Formats: sequence, structure tokens, C-alpha cells
Amino acid sequence: MTTIIKEEEEDWRRRSIFRTRVVCGGKVCDLVIDGGSMENIISKEAVDKLKLLTITHAHPYKVAWLKNST
Repeated sequence: MTTIIKEEEEDWRRRSIFRTRVVCGGKVCDLVIDGGSMENIISKEAVDKLKLLTITHAHPYKVAWLKNST
């Protein structure tokens, strides 16, 4: 038996970058959501300026850029 397997079309929203504005700590901020991202990251500068509460993670992750060739 021969069956042609049709690859499921990928949802475009999973690979799109959305931009919007939010109010955080009484300030209007630009927010970028990357649907293909695997981590939730915010800059230290943004945390400091917005005076967000931070706690130390028990097992912090390392953040690095990855290439397919390496």
C-alpha cells in the first residue's frame, strides 16, 4: 500500500512576532511576543525601570544563541 502523507500546515501564528503596548507599573511599554521562542526573557534594564519584583531561581538557565551548523 502506498499512502501520500500530507504534512500538516503549520499555524502561521506559531512563527509570527506580535507587537502590542501594555501598561506595566503605570508605564506604557512595547511588548513583543515571539511565537517561536522557547524562553520568556526580559532585559535587566526593563526590570529595573519597571521596578519589578525578582526572586533568585533555584536552578538558573544559561541563555545562548544556537546555530544549526554548530
